[in-house]
Amino acid sequence: MPNGRYILIPFVVATMAFILNFRILASCDMVTTKWSIDCSSSKSERCVYVANIGMGFLAKETIVSDPNSVSNVREMLKVCQWYTNDDREWLWDKFWNVSFYSYILCTIIGAVVCALLTLGSCCLFQKMTSRAISYIFGILAILSTLPFVIFWKSDICSKRTGVCDDTQIYCVDTCEMGSGSWQLFACSFMWISAMVTTWSIKPEERSHLPVVEKDTASQSTDDDDDDDGDDEEEESLSELILAYGHDEVIVTPKINSTTVR
Repeated sequence: MPNGRYILIPFVVATMAFILNFRILASCDMVTTKWSIDCSSSKSERCVYVANIGMGFLAKETIVSDPNSVSNVREMLKVCQWYTNDDREWLWDKFWNVSFYSYILCTIIGAVVCALLTLGSCCLFQKMTSRAISYIFGILAILSTLPFVIFWKSDICSKRTGVCDDTQIYCVDTCEMGSGSWQLFACSFMWISAMVTTWSIKPEERSHLPVVEKDTASQSTDDDDDDDGDDEEEESLSELILAYGHDEVIVTPKINSTTVR
């Protein structure tokens, strides 16, 4: 490989970081929230169903009835479903949007840089190229930590009164870090590891054959000697032609001599 074995470590680490990054993006367990669902009706007393619901960037857990339930008591299940427009309107605020778009940007740039590292198996990286890729990995490490602003500033995590939808049926009281949030730390650490290892990429040393330079002075001297020898042969041949005539002179090139009959 042109860049030597040094490129294998950042390539493997960056690929693992990208896969984990994509997994966090599509998961439902980044934020664990406590929901209060009003299940009362006009014919029943007040009923409140409390459940822990996981939320992510693209989907959240939704409580549905179990179709395989055989008992008289209706059993409920949690399934991961995509957000609807109504869900985004009352659950998300500007801090959710900033975290979401920053993580989307992190995923796209991570995919491009991983593809660029693949070219390192056949293309030689200059020093400035490896430095630039290392800086990009540092930026990705920062972007992967921006979602933590949700726990500090978002309404569903910072408001003591909680957040409810327009119908006041669904309310979110508290939130805490889910398993996906802890994976953000691992993902950021992987990007930092890729940054450090990319910085240390060294091109593979190659042995070159020595270049032999021709001595132009000696070559020109040899050419001059050959020219002088040709001139002497032409002069001796002219003298023979003048002495014996053109028809009586036979030139034999193979033995480089003249024969007079």
